[in-house]
Amino acid sequence: ITVRVTLHGHSRDYVVPTAIARNGQRLVATGGLQLQQTRFGIRPYSVLGGGLRVANRIDVAFHLVAVPAGGS
Repeated sequence: ITVRVTLHGHSRDYVVPTAIARNGQRLVATGGLQLQQTRFGIRPYSVLGGGLRVANRIDVAFHLVAVPAGGS
């Protein structure tokens, strides 16, 4: 699927490999992607001359479940 991610006022489109399955009345979508903070204008946190820092890469995973309106 194609998703648009907006962070820090910057938007980027990604094609995300997604597994979609039907389970009875439920539709389940599972997938994930990797984002780079710098592509959104975010400077990864760093202190002590880089001795302590946060990685630029962010791993995002999702598991979405859709049910009919009024369903459970």
